[in-house]
Amino acid sequence: MVFWPHGPLPYIPFHLSHVDGRPLADEWTVTTVASSAQLLPGSTGHRRRRRLLVVGAPSADVRFQLPDQPQIVDHARELARRVPRARLLVGDDATPRTVLAATRKTDYLHIAAHGSQDVEAPWCQCLYLSPDPGENDGRLFAHQILALDLRGVDLVTLSACESAMGRYDLNDNPRGLPAAFLLAGARTVVGVLWPVTAPVATLFFDDLYTRLAAGDTKRDAFRHAQLATRVVHPAYRDRGAFTLIGDWR
Repeated sequence: MVFWPHGPLPYIPFHLSHVDGRPLADEWTVTTVASSAQLLPGSTGHRRRRRLLVVGAPSADVRFQLPDQPQIVDHARELARRVPRARLLVGDDATPRTVLAATRKTDYLHIAAHGSQDVEAPWCQCLYLSPDPGENDGRLFAHQILALDLRGVDLVTLSACESAMGRYDLNDNPRGLPAAFLLAGARTVVGVLWPVTAPVATLFFDDLYTRLAAGDTKRDAFRHAQLATRVVHPAYRDRGAFTLIGDWR
């Protein structure tokens, strides 16, 4: 079931909406698209082995008042271990410069870090990576991603709070991190609508990439990860936090 929402509606968890007392996600794989272009047919081929870049940034500058998350390193390393040919950037190596450079040679991109929504300036929605000394403070902004050529990236997954959020302008055009990745050429974004705990995110994304590595389509892998997360974390706030935007095939 694919929704093409407008205005503020993209940030509604449609998969948790009830019909006859049960969430839609009980019976359907629910995804969203941000534009009609994402409904166009894509490549019909499906390679079983794709290049995955895993980024894990466990800490942020004290100026941003964000807690250290050392478990992100374990999450990133475990995910990279599960997927053949995965490249890993963690800790001090996970800087905006290294991540942006590495996107040119990847099919799947996974970023685990702190995230920040900016309602007033959605192009300044960001992910908190490690700083490049003398260049930046570690923040990777949506407007920087917008300037990239990501037409070779099939899937972006964001394990960061509110990373599936953003804002629509007066002309109903999406703005923010997911929009930046999609407008830059990435075919699909899986992000988080609200804060989730590390165990929930680790289970979901480990299962998602395990299924993709086994040859599942993005839709089937997303569905399997939702169901696997529901078994261990049945609360709506946990299993319902993840959303798929863009090409589901």
